[in-house]
Amino acid sequence: MRLPLRHGSIVMTPRSVRSFIALKRLPTLLALLGILFLRSSAWAQPPVILMYSGTETLCNAVLYDAGFNGDYGNNENNVLTFCPGVPGAFIQIVFNTFDLGAGDVMNVYDGTSNLAPLIGQGTGTTLAGLTAAASPNNPTGCLTLEFISDGAGTAPGFEIQVLCDQPCIEPTAVIAALPEEPYKVCVGESITFDGTGSAAAPGRSIVDYTWTTGDGDTLTGPTLTYSYGTPGEYLVTLTVQDDIGCYSLTYVYLTIRVSTVPVFDIQVVPTSLCVGESALVTGLVTGTEWTNVPQPFIDGVTALPDGGGVSYNAGVNVSGFPTNTTISSATDITEVCLVMEHSYFGDLQVILTCPNGQQVTLFQGYQSGTPGNTYLGDPFDLTTGIPGTGWLYCFSTVGTFGTMVQENGNSNWIPNTNAPIGNSLPPGLYTSEDPFSNWVGCDLNGTWTLTIVDNLFIDDGFIFSWWLDVDPSLYPTVVEYTPTFGAGCDSTYWSGPNIVATDANCEQITITPPAAGSYDYTYTAVDDFGCTYDTTITITVTPAPTIDVTSALGPTCASPVQLTTTILPPLASGPLFHTWSPSVGLSNANVPNPTAQTSVPTWYVNTVYPFGHPLCAAVDSALVNPTTTLENDSIIVDATCFGGINGSIEVITTGTGGPWSYAWTDAMGTVVQTTATSTTGDTYVGEAGTYTVVVSETINGNGCTDTVVAIIHEPTEVTILLTMDDTTICKTGIADLSAVGAGGTGAIDLNWSQGLVGSGPHAVSPVNTTVYSVFASDANGCVSDTLDVTVTVRPNIAFTMPDTVITCPEVDVVLNAAPVTGGDGQYLFDWQGTGPAPSSAYTVNLTTSQLFCVTVNDGCETPLQTRCTYVSVIPIPELVLTVDSALGCEPFAVEFTVLDTTTGAQVQWDFGDGVTTPGPSEVGHTYADPGSYDVSVLVTWPNACQDDTTLISLVVVEPLADADFFWSPNPASILTPTLTFTEDAGPYATQYVWDFGGLGTATGPEATFTFPDQVGFTYPVELWVTNYLGCADSVVKMIEVKDEFLIYVPNVFTPDGDGINEVFRVMGNDIDPREFELVIFNRWGEVVFSSTDPNKGWSGAFGGGDGEAVQEGVYPWRLRAASRYSQERKELFGHVTLLK
Repeated sequence: MRLPLRHGSIVMTPRSVRSFIALKRLPTLLALLGILFLRSSAWAQPPVILMYSGTETLCNAVLYDAGFNGDYGNNENNVLTFCPGVPGAFIQIVFNTFDLGAGDVMNVYDGTSNLAPLIGQGTGTTLAGLTAAASPNNPTGCLTLEFISDGAGTAPGFEIQVLCDQPCIEPTAVIAALPEEPYKVCVGESITFDGTGSAAAPGRSIVDYTWTTGDGDTLTGPTLTYSYGTPGEYLVTLTVQDDIGCYSLTYVYLTIRVSTVPVFDIQVVPTSLCVGESALVTGLVTGTEWTNVPQPFIDGVTALPDGGGVSYNAGVNVSGFPTNTTISSATDITEVCLVMEHSYFGDLQVILTCPNGQQVTLFQGYQSGTPGNTYLGDPFDLTTGIPGTGWLYCFSTVGTFGTMVQENGNSNWIPNTNAPIGNSLPPGLYTSEDPFSNWVGCDLNGTWTLTIVDNLFIDDGFIFSWWLDVDPSLYPTVVEYTPTFGAGCDSTYWSGPNIVATDANCEQITITPPAAGSYDYTYTAVDDFGCTYDTTITITVTPAPTIDVTSALGPTCASPVQLTTTILPPLASGPLFHTWSPSVGLSNANVPNPTAQTSVPTWYVNTVYPFGHPLCAAVDSALVNPTTTLENDSIIVDATCFGGINGSIEVITTGTGGPWSYAWTDAMGTVVQTTATSTTGDTYVGEAGTYTVVVSETINGNGCTDTVVAIIHEPTEVTILLTMDDTTICKTGIADLSAVGAGGTGAIDLNWSQGLVGSGPHAVSPVNTTVYSVFASDANGCVSDTLDVTVTVRPNIAFTMPDTVITCPEVDVVLNAAPVTGGDGQYLFDWQGTGPAPSSAYTVNLTTSQLFCVTVNDGCETPLQTRCTYVSVIPIPELVLTVDSALGCEPFAVEFTVLDTTTGAQVQWDFGDGVTTPGPSEVGHTYADPGSYDVSVLVTWPNACQDDTTLISLVVVEPLADADFFWSPNPASILTPTLTFTEDAGPYATQYVWDFGGLGTATGPEATFTFPDQVGFTYPVELWVTNYLGCADSVVKMIEVKDEFLIYVPNVFTPDGDGINEVFRVMGNDIDPREFELVIFNRWGEVVFSSTDPNKGWSGAFGGGDGEAVQEGVYPWRLRAASRYSQERKELFGHVTLLK
């Protein structure tokens, strides 16, 4: 027995429920059985279909509404049928998401169209998460989806998984084998994978090949050529899918290992070379291990904060362990290691916090009560900001050492090497302050945070790296491999110039470069993966040093001579060895720059070569002469005026090395005078300043020199400064001229031009703009610069006004006395004696012509100016607006007239109903709507003057009555032919006239009329209404008086010859004689009477008429009749009793 289960509005049969459960348990079934009962997009990407009207034959798809990522649209109506792509299968759908707007619906039909049985209907979110399938009674296995949206809004829509509920025959995925497993390749090396050997089930074909490369890429195609950019082990898998969506489940893969970059170690002996020497170069290469084991590690030098309880915080992310792996014992973390140095152990506290926040204190040096001044690592204690040498300190629950506090208290120290020398805790494995069991229950995956708290100031330190080691048993399946390198010359070899010898394994070479310079040597290694790596070193051959030996006199003539050796490029590498000869008279014969003192001229020679390389020697020499004496005095005369050139310096020279030369320079170092030879001294004449003269011995001297610095002074510059504020005046105004002099020697006089006598100040009033000059002079006749003073005289006030201004009456006219020039610009305007005002504009509005004058003055002594203009007013006619009629019904036509005595007026009309138009003085306008209207006109007369007026509520348009009515009873029939009619014309109707289809009339808002009751008929009824102005409106409505279809059949008649109730006859109203049939039966079913004439009755005789009379009894009858008016048909059954 089939028992459907109903959830929401989807019928779920036992088969669909079973399929739904199979879908929910699919991952578990795959893991346990390796069998896929329903195709899933987790293995092969199904096609995406957007809702439309049509048919799809397939076994794997995802159906979305037409909006896809957005909402679907309004007024959609689509019918889409899904049929199975496998014979004998049936379609199953899963509503992954379902969200419809109000009024929208999804129907599911069990068949190939929306005429098939409806098995479910969804609105809102009722179908979300449900499954539906074709029923066993549906031989097609198809399902049809019908989606209908109204126009009142949309929603996100739906996502429906479409599947076939029938086992797929799994295609077989095959990857062609590679030469070895795992297959070894180099970074960037191409590998070709061949999946063409894959096969589908009989009658099917492979349509999709999906490769996963193990590094995040997913690619398609029967073959794949691929390369890896990073070392590691990768699993390459292939999944194939056939033409009906079945895909392979058997896991096929190849293992690829990509070579790692090796570590090179190159040694050169000796480390430096000179030309002609040889070196031994050795290359070593070590393969780098690759492993999938996570390495929680932080690297990089970081300065630790100093003092005040601040802390260093760094997190290392631990990953790669199975999800929800937790610490279950104190040995799950085997050790935590830090490479660090610090200048005071007693300053620090170090804590490691696991991802869940549980903490373990590794060590607590601060306030530990143990001896102080203990280092960690090898710091520079007296120098901040410079990293020392970090030592490796590790911690575990049980260490080789006790806690750091215990070891420090036991004086377990070793000396450090960086200055100053002190005590450091030795590197090694220490017991943590807190047990590692504090971490039990914490997640292993996540961020582990190291906190180093520094509590005191002054000291500092650095952390170089830190990490934590995890018990290897907690790791997932460990994969490790290390590329190897052979011992022969086919695995390692050198290349480069001047190789004179190579060992048997090609790992060591001897080189002898012939000349100074840089030489590149490349060491190449090929690992067992066939990958080639190399490293190149550059060996620099140092040339013999190039030197320049010079001598320089000491700071005094009696001082020793300084010998200097300058090393010229290219520079030799390493320290240089110096040997001077002769050594007599030298301060040191084995330093680069000794001093020498001798009584006779002597050449000193220096031989220089790199330490340990005497063949690379350089030689140079310098001459040293005996010393002499030199003294100088000076006499200075200052300049008379500032900037004068009559100052002088006289130098008087005495000594044993004369004659002497003299080189004079100014303060800028410019040579101003030279004297080649003099036996007594030298004199320089010039301007003020600081001068340096270098006195040097010539042919009889030993190169001694003396420097004399002397200063020629001068008085300060004679200057002049104008002291007046403003020299701009108006006509007849006065300007004050004044100045002040300074500097020079003695009293200062001022000298003015334009005949002004004395130093001033002077009051001047020139007629026009005038320039005055002035300069200052002192007692020595030194003068200042000459200054010019311009006394600017402003011009008179000037402006213009038109002689005449023409205007229309009652129009604002702006008179403007502008622009105004001259004076000081602070103008005031007096119009018609109204008083001074700052505005140059004056507005008048006149009906008659008039003269207007304005007087302008400014803020200083400038004379007043007056100008006048005549305003001429042009006359215009009187504006008269008339209307032919001001009151009417809608629509209302009106004629407007503006009285135009000029015959040339132009009028701008505004009729008050939104219509404006230019036109002549007479216009007509029709008002379409009722209302009160203001009418405005703007008239332009032939002389260009304008006038306007507005008449308020000039035109009034009354609304028409809207003829309408209703009646009762409605509908009417011949049984109720009297009807009451009521007007519905609205508030504007005042009179009513009724016409009842020509059968009668009436007046008033309500009327009653009786129509003929013989037969049904439709009558035109018309209502005329008028408003108070007599404006009319009418309406005609068709009034139907229906006929009544009535049938009466008696149940007894007595054909006994007494003339009463002798005939059985059907009676009624509106019986159509063309559709009438009466049949009467006896109890055995025989027809005893029949007739198609409604007027013919049964007399009780067999067959009717004069036939044999039937006996008393009950006779069944059947009546078929129709309405002649409405064509309504009836079939009636009953019985009649015949009595005699």
